[in-house]
Order: sequence, then structure tokens, then C-alpha cells
Amino acid sequence: MPTHPAKLLVLKTAGVLLISAGPALATSPSFDCHGATKADEKAICGNEQLAKNDQLTTNAFNQAKAKNRKAALAAARSFLKTRAACGADIDCIANAQTQAVLDFGVLGAQLPKPEPEPAKTDSTLSEIRANCAAEWQGDYSMQEYCINQQVEALQAMKPVADSATPVEREILGKCANEWRKPAGYDYRMVKYCYEKQIEAYKRLN
Repeated sequence: MPTHPAKLLVLKTAGVLLISAGPALATSPSFDCHGATKADEKAICGNEQLAKNDQLTTNAFNQAKAKNRKAALAAARSFLKTRAACGADIDCIANAQTQAVLDFGVLGAQLPKPEPEPAKTDSTLSEIRANCAAEWQGDYSMQEYCINQQVEALQAMKPVADSATPVEREILGKCANEWRKPAGYDYRMVKYCYEKQIEAYKRLN
């Protein structure tokens, strides 16, 4: 998605896109990479998963635009501004893509189905391991417990993200933003936040 309101995230699940680097792109983004001049556009053109995320974003934008053109265009402009501020930072771009897809979902776009279980080499698992290692430095028993808890929460949120209503998507997006870490998310707290917010919403309605 270049500089027009027309594109983008993953949800890796709760709101998270997979990132994987590769020398050649089997998937092209929604814009022509030959005309890419900005750092974020070049980063997307050089990363297989970001290119796939870009296609997802475009699809989500088009669906949202068909239902609420004005709001979808406003969300797209905000997303493009956020993504441009990322420069060539792959994690930042992926996070911006994820939030954009969630935003378009609130406007009526259908969220993408969750991907298969992450492999041991998956970047999200690497992020979880790194976050747990930083939180429990030197305590390997707690690191293992932390990793298991995070992976369990991530898996539990996949079906939620897949079948969420617009209100549930909005709550999920806010919880994901609240518990975003420098690398990835605190999935256990995203799940806890989501469940508590849903309980409160049901009591009020």
C-alpha cells in the first residue's frame, strides 16, 4: 500500500502478524515495488510476510470501504501515517498492519482466519521466549512456565479473533494495544484484559 488509502496486518491471532524474512518474494504487496521510494514501502517489498500482510490490509480496507467509505478512508489515512513513521522497522510496520486490520474489522471487514500453529522457529515464539527470558533472567524454570503460559494464551485467543463481533474486535484491539511489548505482545494479559472487558460489557448490556 503506497501513499493511497488502500491497504494492510494478521493477525497472528489476537492481533498479530507473522514476520519472516526471505530473499525473494513469492507474494507481491498491493502496490508496485518498482515505484517504492519510502522506507516503509521498501521494507514491505523486501519482506515476504509484510507483503502478505499488505494484501490482507488492502482486502480489509476494501471490505470496510464498501460498508463505510468515509470512516474507512479516515482509518486508512491514519494507518499510512503510522506506518510511514516506522521507517524500515519491520516489527513496527507489522504492528501497524495488525492494528489497521483490526480497525477495518470494526468497520465491517472480515478478519483473516488464524494461521496454523506456530513452528518452533516462528518469530512470535522467538519473541515470547525473548520476553520471558528478559522477565525471568537466570530463572529457567520460570522462563519455561512463562513461555508455556504465553503460548497457551495465544492459542486460546485464535478462535476468539476469528469469530469476534465488531464490539469484540474493538475490545480485542484495545487490549492488544495496552499490552504491546517492545517485541510482540503479552498474550496472557491480552487474554485476561479481553475476558474482563467482555464480562463488564455483558453486565452493562
